[in-house]
This record gives sequence, structure tokens and C-alpha cells, in this order.
Amino acid sequence: MRFSILMLTFNNSELFGLAVDSLFSQNYKDFETIVIDGSRRDEARKISDICNKYSINYIYSSETSISALRKQLIKRAKGDYLIWLDSDDVLDKTALSTISLCLDTNCCDFLFFDYYILQEDNSLSTNSSFDSFLLNIRQTDSNELLTVLKKELVISNNFNNLWNKCFQRSLFNSFLDCISNEQKMGEDCLLVSEYLKRTEKPLFLDKKLYYYRIHKNSSTKRFYDRYWIDYLNLMNLENKAIVDNNYGDDIYKLNKDKQVQQIARLILLASKKNKNFKTSECEQFRLSNVFLDLFLFSKTKENRSKYTAILFLFKKRMFFLIRMIGFFKKWHN
Repeated sequence: MRFSILMLTFNNSELFGLAVDSLFSQNYKDFETIVIDGSRRDEARKISDICNKYSINYIYSSETSISALRKQLIKRAKGDYLIWLDSDDVLDKTALSTISLCLDTNCCDFLFFDYYILQEDNSLSTNSSFDSFLLNIRQTDSNELLTVLKKELVISNNFNNLWNKCFQRSLFNSFLDCISNEQKMGEDCLLVSEYLKRTEKPLFLDKKLYYYRIHKNSSTKRFYDRYWIDYLNLMNLENKAIVDNNYGDDIYKLNKDKQVQQIARLILLASKKNKNFKTSECEQFRLSNVFLDLFLFSKTKENRSKYTAILFLFKKRMFFLIRMIGFFKKWHN
């Protein structure tokens, strides 16, 4: 079998139906689809009915670890290549045939492609940051492509997702069990990072074959308390990758700019979720170190202002601020 299409779904049967319709409208048929569903009972019944209609391999799971579920999907797959389809997104009807043709005519073990953003009003747009990244990719020598992709993982969010990519399944065997089941957020970035350590022949397919949907219930617009630790874990891994690969000060500073934005976004999401948002003392200790590090290495006024905004959001948490000031003084001494 050529492709395994892997999907996770949680309480979005309507959009899931559209995603599945895009799969079975493909003009290429040599693929299997595997769905793991963690929906509540009423939604799970609807999703199960859709899967039965198309004879999709459907698994219901009460597992809460996204990392564990992704690993389970990979282990169940039988295709030579894996393609992830988020349950609220859509594939272009020519996606599989185009990818298959590209694999037939090129020697590669990793393929990524362009995408559209599908807005809530169904209009199409593009990601300006990703577009800039692709301009660089188009000018990159094929021998340097892998290095550019690894650096992109630590300086931006352009490349840390599993969708709009095609993976050779066999490469996951050497590291899949090393990925922690405890990672509740950012597990896709971990999988991509580990995969790139093992790939030898990446290739960019310059076609828009994926539609990434923006909507009010998107997971990127929600906050859960456990995200803090997961994001800090990712930041630590990014910092380690920069040191291990000798990327230098320029990449390090770009990474810090990225981390400032991530932390600011998380706090904004948290404050919207709960006006009395609090972190545990342990998390305060870890976050204060991260904030200080980010502030010291973020030289632009823009990112300094983001840091100031972070402090403003925590203005009622005096214990937290006093602790941060203490670390700041100690750092400079």
C-alpha cells in the first residue's frame, strides 16, 4: 500500500465529515485511512457512522495523551508513506496523485508541500511567514535543504506541524518509542524534529495541496494549564539543538524572539480562559527563568514590549514579580 492517511478527531463530526469527503474525492485510490477518535459519546457515534460509510479503520480511545495517540496511529499504519490530515482540514482532490507522481520521479524520504489557509467565511489566504520561508527554500541548493529545515524548526513555527508533509514510515521505527507519552502539546514538533535527524533526502513539492482551516474551536485558540510544561520542554529541546548543531548566535537570537511570542501568546490565551489565572509555585520558578532568558536575548523594541505586556498580565501576582526581580538582579550580578 502506498499511503496511510492518519487522523485524530475530537468532537468535530461536521468538519470531520468534510475532511473525509476530501479524501474519498481523490483521483488516487491506493491508500488506507486510520482514525482515532476521542470524542464524547454523541459525537463519537456520528464520527463512527461516517467511518463505517467509507470503511475506514476506526478506533475509539479514551487516552488523553495526544503523543500516545499519534504513536498508536503510526504503529497501525501499513502504507509505505504517512500523510497526516487534521480532522478539520481538507486535502486538494489531486493531492495524493500529485505526491505519488513526485515520489515516483524523485528519490526522497521526506516530502513537504505548500498550503492554503481556509478562513471561517471559506475564503482562501496564505501564511505570509510561510511564504517568506518558501522563497528561501526555492533559492536553497538541494544539498543544503536539510540544514535549512532543521534551523527553521527552532526559529519559527513554519515547520513544526505534521500536516502538509509526507513521511517514509520506516524511518519512524528507530525513534518512535523514545517519544514521551507525557507531551500533551507540541508532540508534532517533536516528531518532525526527530524525523529530520534521520532523513537524508528531503524534497519540496511546490504545489498547494492542503487547506488548513481557521475556526473558533481550533486547538490553537484554546489553553490548558498543562501547556506550560510542554512548551518549556520544547524550548529546552530547541536550545539543545542550537548548541548541538553549532548554529551560532544569530540563530539563537531568532529562536529567543520566537519563544517570546510563544510565551506571550500562551499567557494571553490563559488570561482569556480565566481572569484569575494562576500558575503553581513550581511553574512560576521555571517560567521566571525562561522570561529572564527571553528578555536578555530579545534586543528589538518589539519583543521588549511583548515582555512588558507579559509582566502587565501578571501585575496582580506580586509574589511572582518579586521572584522574577530577584532572579534578574542575581543574573546581572
